[in-house]
Amino acid sequence: MKHRKTAALQSLAFAAAFLCTALTGCSQTAKPSESAPEQSIAEITTAMPETTLSAVSETTVASEPEEPARFTFQPKVCSDLIRETIGETMCETWYQMVDAMMEGKESFACPDQETFDWVIGQFPALCFPVVQDMVSRSLIREPYFEDGIAYFSYTVPKEEFKEKVDQFAELIENILNETMKPDYTDFEKAYALYQYFTENYTYDRDHYNTLQTDILNARESSACHIFYDKTGICTEIASAYTYLLMQAGVNATVMSGECAYDGIGHAWSFIELDGKYYHIDPTFALGSNTLGYFLMTDAERENGGEFPIDTYIITSCYTQEHEAPVYHADDETFAFLWRTRISEIDREQKMLSVWKDNEEGNPELKQFSYKGY
Repeated sequence: MKHRKTAALQSLAFAAAFLCTALTGCSQTAKPSESAPEQSIAEITTAMPETTLSAVSETTVASEPEEPARFTFQPKVCSDLIRETIGETMCETWYQMVDAMMEGKESFACPDQETFDWVIGQFPALCFPVVQDMVSRSLIREPYFEDGIAYFSYTVPKEEFKEKVDQFAELIENILNETMKPDYTDFEKAYALYQYFTENYTYDRDHYNTLQTDILNARESSACHIFYDKTGICTEIASAYTYLLMQAGVNATVMSGECAYDGIGHAWSFIELDGKYYHIDPTFALGSNTLGYFLMTDAERENGGEFPIDTYIITSCYTQEHEAPVYHADDETFAFLWRTRISEIDREQKMLSVWKDNEEGNPELKQFSYKGY
């Protein structure tokens, strides 16, 4: 895959984080929105069977019912796709930094300064967004790397840092546990979060316009903006969606590319399901019930040249300076869904009910089996 550094990304390299790549904000013009009759998504729940306990003796004690499994917040998340793209050393060094932050320390073991620069420049925004604005290279020590030790500073008091991390952890746990269950398949997790984004978040047109006209006074881009304010631009939306997937154990990362029509960058998510790769673009699906941007192939993502493959950059907001595998999203298992709209999901039968227009343009309810995924 040929990668190149776009002018839009270059202009924002000072932010040193993917989420700060301001000009990757995109206009939502890729596909016309589709209307559908009102249809609520069926909430699939499994009732806990009642258990009758027979007393064996007077000393028999009834055990407490087991609590249903829940997602718990993971400070350290880093998908295999990120590891394969940026490298094992950087991912493990990032984990060292997370451990240090969670313990309130200000230094950690690091192999060299280049690794530290990449770790602090790339990982917070994608793999722990709440700390993105709360840590930096050491502000009080020069050099900030010496003898295998990297030094960093907190931009807020450590008590505030801990409080904000705790609040963020609670927020992420609530989103995950309200949206799905740990025993969902990776397909079901991706689908549940996709639906959640379409129903709960909006595109921040004001922020995008400010980036085009008054970039110096624009707020910093962050996935936290989506989580807290429920609105954002594509870099924030894609990173937030990817982050939730990683928290749920799904192999995912971010992808960016240039629009063929105007050269403006755009960002979306890239995931692996059962050994195959797919593009998911939650930004263009916001406020709709379309599945047109769910589990796309390279060809569908290109959409007649809209986002040419040779402009793609995976994970990094820079050019692919590190040797990365070439991923091909060429499986068309889910092609039927691209011209449909969300209706209901039956997890027991592994079946999606979706709206699809017939030749006369009238919506009809169709079934799609996702067994095996």
